Amino acid sequence: MDNYDDNSHPYDEEKCVKKTTSDDASSVVLILGIISIVSMFSWIFSFVGLILGIIALVKGTKIRHNSSAAMAGWVLSIISISIFALGVIFFIGFLMPPFWCFI
Repeated sequence: MDNYDDNSHPYDEEKCVKKTTSDDASSVVLILGIISIVSMFSWIFSFVGLILGIIALVKGTKIRHNSSAAMAGWVLSIISISIFALGVIFFIGFLMPPFWCFI
């Protein structure tokens, strides 16, 4: 036990843990951005798109300067969050006032 050699350890970190590369992360950001923008056009899945857009925005902020795919996913996430915000403003501003007179 006292003669433990770190070089001969069978579970070396480089062998066991796969490090995520910038390409993997940029692909994830791009896919999340695409799914978020597509789901914004459905009333049912718009909250899912908002959550995915926020996740893509946070992950894409760190790596957007490394690849164009990450930048595209980051921009798509900003667009999807903006569409959600405009939809909420439209719903509150234009659809709710006729119902407020009945309250």
